[in-house]
Amino acid sequence: MVRFDHLALPVADAERSRDFYVRCFGFKVAFEESGRVALRDEDGTRILLVTDPRRARYPYCELTLEVDDVHARYVALLGDGIVFETEPAVLRDPDGYRITLREKA
Repeated sequence: MVRFDHLALPVADAERSRDFYVRCFGFKVAFEESGRVALRDEDGTRILLVTDPRRARYPYCELTLEVDDVHARYVALLGDGIVFETEPAVLRDPDGYRITLREKA
């Protein structure tokens, strides 16, 4: 059996991205070290944010995040000043990565 461990996501500023994902989606910080921040969701899946000013050289990446209630999360994020690309479920993170919200099954 194979188990997913983490996704490394190159970003311009790991701390700025950390703040975005923690504030908007409730990710928890697993660890931080020079230019790297590991976040984990409620199931333990991790995203490793890696400060890399060359991030434009990396291939396209899109995240799909499951939430309990898409509309409720949309309203909360609007109240936090987040702009949606397509309401109520598509937005961009500080580095321009596309995030699609979907409801948990």
